[in-house]
Amino acid sequence: MRPILAILVWILILGGVAGYLHTREDKRAVAEFRPTAAAGHFTLEIVATTKLEPDPFALLAHPDDKPMSLIVKINGEQVLAKDDNQAQGTPLRLEDVQGLTEGQNELYVEANPPLESAGRAHAYRVTIKRDGETIAEETLWSEPGLRLATSLSLNIPPADHEAKTDHGH
Repeated sequence: MRPILAILVWILILGGVAGYLHTREDKRAVAEFRPTAAAGHFTLEIVATTKLEPDPFALLAHPDDKPMSLIVKINGEQVLAKDDNQAQGTPLRLEDVQGLTEGQNELYVEANPPLESAGRAHAYRVTIKRDGETIAEETLWSEPGLRLATSLSLNIPPADHEAKTDHGH
């Protein structure tokens, strides 16, 4: 008899809590955030101190997939994926970059160095330009023996804000 009574008490307690949660009004204010696309013509340039080649150990989900040598994402959206070799020191330029917004942005870079240089660290110079003016420049380093897989945060001010600061206002 005691176990049945304990079960009934638990059913009453849990049923009461569930009923309360379903009938109460949600009075929390929900803030809606819509990022504003940054104005201007953006260019992304990456220069590596080593050649880039497709990852020979990549796990592919589909037989038609190819291993990548370089992947670039902006705010989670892929803007560049190369599946071929890239020569050392050759600038890789991507014109008319889409997906950048005013304020905070995240740039993710994944690069695969060749196996023969596995014991060395490598540098990757990333430059972002707005209408020909450099707005962000960073050198990313890979650990010796590992591919580069990192992200960097970048703040893009509104276009009119830059015009004001250029004139000293």
